[in-house]
Amino acid sequence: MQDYDDTVDQNLIHDKILSNISKVEKIRQRAKPHLRSQAYCVVTEHTKEHHAFQLYLSFLTATICQGVLQKRAPLYQDPDHEKIVSIAKRSITSAAEAFLDLHRLSIVPLRSWSAIHCGIGSALLLGILAQLDPSEEFLRLQHLLVDALPNPKASLDLAGLSIQHQRALDVLNQRRQDAPIDGGAFNGNHPSADAPVANASRDGANAMHDTSADHSLFTNR
Repeated sequence: MQDYDDTVDQNLIHDKILSNISKVEKIRQRAKPHLRSQAYCVVTEHTKEHHAFQLYLSFLTATICQGVLQKRAPLYQDPDHEKIVSIAKRSITSAAEAFLDLHRLSIVPLRSWSAIHCGIGSALLLGILAQLDPSEEFLRLQHLLVDALPNPKASLDLAGLSIQHQRALDVLNQRRQDAPIDGGAFNGNHPSADAPVANASRDGANAMHDTSADHSLFTNR
């Protein structure tokens, strides 16, 4: 009976997640053409707006899915669970790439609280994906993102960031130094080979939570 109840609860959670993802996609569909596709960007400002839109919507979708990534996969085959994990991987990757693309065009990502918030969150989630998937791509993308984000020990642009953000940046930068890809720290032959990266990413996410505050990494400020 307990297994049945757990299955029912899990199905309800998955239904809610998929429903929220659908709502985000409706926002995307109603957006202006240049926000949906870079093919419609005519001027540089259009391109910046496109990358910013992709960053925020992709990270929103990733946030909706992130709880599933931090739970064990069900013992039985669950198409909804697999679908959500697939959407999460695609959304986290898209958010990270959008931050990097916007960073190449403008200083806005490093001057905007919301953009840095999404960038840090994407970097932490990429670390978790690096354990779930033995591909080196997630760790490589995480390193690029960490390199683009402010360095807590060298940047003067941290005044607007919360203590939680700065702690998460400390965790990410420490892992960046301790586990360079070209140093052999990542072994793609086994999905748990880069467990320290995922553990550090979870530590960073935990560092973003503050019981004395009403917001954290995965909630709106």
